[in-house]
Amino acid sequence: MILTYINNAGLNLTLTNETSRDDPAYYLTGFEGGHGITSNLEMVEQYAMDGALCAGQRANFRNLNLSGLIVSHKGVAGPRLRMERVFTPKGTGLLILKCGLRQYEIACVVERAPFFAVADGSRFTIGLVCPDPYWRDVTGGAFRRHGLSGLQGQFQFAFQSPVGVGFEFGVKMDSKTTNVLCESEIETGFVLTWSATGVVVNPTLIETRTGKFMRFILVMDAGDTLIVDTRSGRKKASFASENAMKYLDIGSVFLMLKPGDNPLHAKADMGGAFLDTNLSYERLVLGV
Repeated sequence: MILTYINNAGLNLTLTNETSRDDPAYYLTGFEGGHGITSNLEMVEQYAMDGALCAGQRANFRNLNLSGLIVSHKGVAGPRLRMERVFTPKGTGLLILKCGLRQYEIACVVERAPFFAVADGSRFTIGLVCPDPYWRDVTGGAFRRHGLSGLQGQFQFAFQSPVGVGFEFGVKMDSKTTNVLCESEIETGFVLTWSATGVVVNPTLIETRTGKFMRFILVMDAGDTLIVDTRSGRKKASFASENAMKYLDIGSVFLMLKPGDNPLHAKADMGGAFLDTNLSYERLVLGV
């Protein structure tokens, strides 16, 4: 396992539990908090009722505890100073974990700056807090992408064109219900991009299983792009370089993807054939 921490100033430091020839080498001897999270339950008790009702729950933030050993033939004073500069308690950082062929990352802040053992100063412990407790699986790329409407290709290289018949370059997908298979372990938001190749009126995305929808009351011209982000803590919409939240229709909700199948229907009141819809999401996991 290899851990790389990058702070908001761009400084980084790598810790590993594998054999390393680096000097100095930062060996990871302990990593706690990577698996599982706890939840806060909102319980409601009523008169003369046995037990209680669970009115809601939310996941707590994640605590990560790192411990390790500095190995250097030139002494540990320099490596200690570098570690303190990287793991500064001011600002935010990104922790990247590589385990075999898999790679994960999580945003965090330093709760406890590096603490070094008094004996020789080579052993250290570090405490991190992750406000968003879910790891992002970035193996093969940060986002999983799906096209809901637009041009669907009909051939691939190498190909042969039938003599005298020709072939189709692609088929326009218009107002089609598409199943998005979400590989996340928990409900997750997504980034939706609507691009217009002609005049489009009131683009809409419908979750056909529940009837919930996300509709914007606006007119898009050829070349316009509307971007909607429904991820937790980052919800926003932008159109023509301005805040598009004012165009959100009454009754609309920021849709989320549930683990597994998600039938989604992209449409418009007018000009649906000129609307290209693309969705991308991050695969979130509970533990690594």
